[in-house]
Amino acid sequence: MQEQGSRFYAALGQALDAADLRNRRLLYITWPDEIWDFYERGLLLEAAESESLG
Repeated sequence: MQEQGSRFYAALGQALDAADLRNRRLLYITWPDEIWDFYERGLLLEAAESESLG
């Protein structure tokens, strides 16, 4: 379950990074709290995953 969540949050962060400026702004306006929550969770999971591997 954690692995699936980690991939989901990482993919969401990658999608935000890949979005053009207009679409990124639309995402931030439409889902500001949820986007940041998902993105921050993804970063935390990625960091925890990196620590467990290294």
